[in-house]
Amino acid sequence: MENRKANVNVKSAVRIAIDYVKDLYSDSNLRDLMLEEVELSEATNQWLITVGFSPPETNSQTQSLIMPSKTGQTLSRRYKVVNIDAATGQPVSMRIRTISGLFNDGEGIDSLQNPASRY
Repeated sequence: MENRKANVNVKSAVRIAIDYVKDLYSDSNLRDLMLEEVELSEATNQWLITVGFSPPETNSQTQSLIMPSKTGQTLSRRYKVVNIDAATGQPVSMRIRTISGLFNDGEGIDSLQNPASRY
């Protein structure tokens, strides 16, 4: 296997990932599209870029990104992980990022639904 380096820097990878999501959802009115996480996988030589957005039906005035609204609605942000080839800058894949909820100790949101990752 050939040893490839990351020729695409993190800022470029993020821009590519966000543009990719915007293009794929061009018929939707995504709101609050934001960078959430970035990781370089040395095993695959890919940037793993997590972006979050609010779907069109979400009323952002009644919802917080951290806590549910006073009306009892649950959060409806969506998260996608876009894999970008670190050598070429080409999008490789996009998958759903599942968020399971807040930790009881208040440290934050669980990443993937993998029980081992919670502790």
